[in-house]
Amino acid sequence: MYQRYLWSYAGDTALQALAAALRRNLRQGNICARLGGDEFGIVLKYVGLNEASSKGETLRQELANVELPGYKWSFSTAVGWATFPKEAKDIDGLMHLTDKRIYTA
Repeated sequence: MYQRYLWSYAGDTALQALAAALRRNLRQGNICARLGGDEFGIVLKYVGLNEASSKGETLRQELANVELPGYKWSFSTAVGWATFPKEAKDIDGLMHLTDKRIYTA
C-alpha cells in the first residue's frame, strides 16, 4: 500500500510540475487540458502551422528541463500539431492529424 501511495504521489507531483511549465509557456487565452494519462491537448489561438510547430518544439524543450525535487526523473515529450480549419475541419480530424505527427516526428 505504501508503494502505491508513493508512486501515486510522485505521479501527481510530476503532473503538477508539467502543468505549471505548460502554463508558464502559453499565452493568456490559449487552452491546455489533460486528455488522460500523460497526454495533454493545447489549443493555440490564432497561430499558423509554422508558429504551432515552433511552439511545440519550445514546449518540448521546456518540459525536458522540468525538475522534481527529490526525484531523479527526466521527461521526454512527443509533440504533434494540426491547424483548424486549414488542415482539419473538426475535432476528429485535428486529433487524427496530431496523433500522426506525434509518431512521425
